[in-house]
Amino acid sequence: MKRITSKEANVLCLIVIAAAVLLISGCVTKQPAIKYPLNKSAAPGQMIKWTFDTDPVGGLPKEANVFSGDWVISTDSDAPTPPNAL
Repeated sequence: MKRITSKEANVLCLIVIAAAVLLISGCVTKQPAIKYPLNKSAAPGQMIKWTFDTDPVGGLPKEANVFSGDWVISTDSDAPTPPNAL
């Protein structure tokens, strides 16, 4: 049986690390960035509040762009601002 030299061990270690990095990076998905409308702004320390109560049930809010999944406005009694939620 041949003994592994330290140089071969280092190369093998680098190959294993590279394979692990490639495997892990291929399994991780990047979350989409949140983009707020340009016409909505809040003063520092204040918040912007969106509600869907005036939008039609079964549709999408104005200016909404769906890039993944199925999004619709629905009636939800547990919504933060009843009756509608997205």
